[in-house]
Amino acid sequence: MGTIVFNINKKIIPLYTFVLFILLLDFTHSFEHYYYTPIDGDLPGAIVPADDVLPILDSPLGFNTLFNGEEYPNPNKYFAHKICHLWFNNVPLFLQNFVSPIDSLYLACAIGKLLMHILLIIIIIIVITGSYRIWSFKSIALALFITTLFQSYGYQAYIGIIDIATTYSFFYALPIIILLVSLLPLLFEVLHNKKIPHWVTILWLVWVPLCTLSGPLNPGIALIICFIWFAVSIIKNQKLTFNQKVLLTALTIFSLYSLFLGTYNSINGEHIKPIIQRYADLPKGLFYILTGKLAWPILITSLIINTILVKRTNATLYKQLKERWFIILTFSTLYLLLLPLGGYRDYRPYIVRYDTFIPITITMIYMYTYSTYHLIKCYNTKQRCLYLPFPILIMLIFSNADNNKYTNNQCERNAIEQIATSNNKVVMINTDCLVAEWKQSTDSLDSKLACKMFERLNIISNEKLYFHSMDK
Repeated sequence: MGTIVFNINKKIIPLYTFVLFILLLDFTHSFEHYYYTPIDGDLPGAIVPADDVLPILDSPLGFNTLFNGEEYPNPNKYFAHKICHLWFNNVPLFLQNFVSPIDSLYLACAIGKLLMHILLIIIIIIVITGSYRIWSFKSIALALFITTLFQSYGYQAYIGIIDIATTYSFFYALPIIILLVSLLPLLFEVLHNKKIPHWVTILWLVWVPLCTLSGPLNPGIALIICFIWFAVSIIKNQKLTFNQKVLLTALTIFSLYSLFLGTYNSINGEHIKPIIQRYADLPKGLFYILTGKLAWPILITSLIINTILVKRTNATLYKQLKERWFIILTFSTLYLLLLPLGGYRDYRPYIVRYDTFIPITITMIYMYTYSTYHLIKCYNTKQRCLYLPFPILIMLIFSNADNNKYTNNQCERNAIEQIATSNNKVVMINTDCLVAEWKQSTDSLDSKLACKMFERLNIISNEKLYFHSMDK
């Protein structure tokens, strides 16, 4: 065993500075991608809000559904909608003290995405190291390995976590962050044998409703985790601690309640596909994700290589790795088998897509980083020098892939400026791009919600509408 390379001392300050600089460069690059992303078609409805969002915001715990049987879209997604609504009704207005109203909207999107990006990395590091010292050299180095796997464009459609559509980042990545935070006391106990005071656990219960009433995936994920946790404790004949009993029970109850609310989701009846067909389509979605680009073949190959190296290096670590693999593969299998029961959406024809695959993506990134981190700790200086080029190569491959830009918002910006400066009440825009919408429309009434958003954010000063010209 050699000395641990991640210990901070004066000798590694230049290396620490260099790694931190590269990490900040990557964050800057991701921020640039996030900043130049067009506005998605759901964001106006989240900000104004739309008529179908109002019932969600009016019933935080879904009591309108519980007591009145009222059906409306996404009755179990209050906190995701509320956070998104609050963010965009406050952050752009604050930013307008420094930048133009149009810039403030794009900046708010970019800042929100980058915060989710960084928070997820911090949580993964905390779970791996069992430490909150996120400014230590080992944390900065781990962050650099992880951040390159967070694709903002390159492999985004296959391994993406932060969605290109800002609204969907608030509905998928953010709820996963809340879920992981709610699990931290349990993970600290099991993975690092660190006991959390009972009073902290009681206070921590505040995260449970936020977790289970935030996103479409969280209730199912939480239930699978609770089921596996209870099953493992029975198989190993281990008694659950007070913290585990309290948090797992609360997660189970609130997850079941959230799933019950989900049965009153009015969207479920809009796009119906037989359950058998959904299961038949599932392998097609998996095949597309796993083979469409190099992202998953590279990551899976890296996981296999790391597992083999751990087996040859440290028997105790290999035993721990096997246990983690068993839990994660069990979770992934159950998750995929239950996913078709969540309903069908025409924009996700094969059920599995990068957004519904996020829970598995994060667990695989965790396993890759966990095994890489412990291999570096176990190796002596010579072995590290032989091993480090491998994760660095992986990092370079993913960084190079993410250099490609598939889209930008300059066309949309120009169109918004045209609408803002026009003296007409109804503005014809002659562009090939979308303007805060999912599809172009020649009907000016279709722009009503987007224009309300622009007016609310001081981008336009009075009521206007716009439509796309057919002559391009």
